[in-house]
Order: sequence, then structure tokens, then C-alpha cells
Amino acid sequence: MTLLREPRHKLDDYMKQTLSPILGNEEYIDTLSNYLAFGENMKLTAEHLHIHINTLKYRLSKISETLQCDLKDANVRFRLRMVITIYQYLQD
Repeated sequence: MTLLREPRHKLDDYMKQTLSPILGNEEYIDTLSNYLAFGENMKLTAEHLHIHINTLKYRLSKISETLQCDLKDANVRFRLRMVITIYQYLQD
């Protein structure tokens, strides 16, 4: 929460630096957000999004490819959780 005390423009810059390749794709943002929120649990995420698990796997693969990151890496997931939190905060 300390991070959210930063000026909005700094948060926006950091968020865009990380998520810019998928910012125009709400489906990818929503998929990534839910995947991280459900603790990377594929079954729960797919159920929540009302999609087949293979669709989720495909989307996550495309997100990983587009962001050029490894979603299996715990540090990457932590950074993405933080950036998604900033994204959601800035939407309010």
C-alpha cells in the first residue's frame, strides 16, 4: 500500500511500462488479473471467467509472449500482481 502513495503519474508510468503491450486488450487484463487473484489456480480461474481451461492456457501463453515474461517465475508474478493492483487503483 505504500506504493500507492506515490504520485499518480509515477504509478501510471510504471504500470504502462510493464503492461503497455496488453493495455488495449481488456480480455488479457481480466484474464491476468483473475489468474493472479486466484493464486495461479487454472481451474478456479477458468471457472470464474466462464471459459474452458484450454482457452485460459492459450490466453496466458499469449499474455506471456506479448509481455515477454515467464508467468512460471514467482518474481514475475509478484511484479505483475503489483502492476495489476496499480492498474485497478488508477481505474477508480
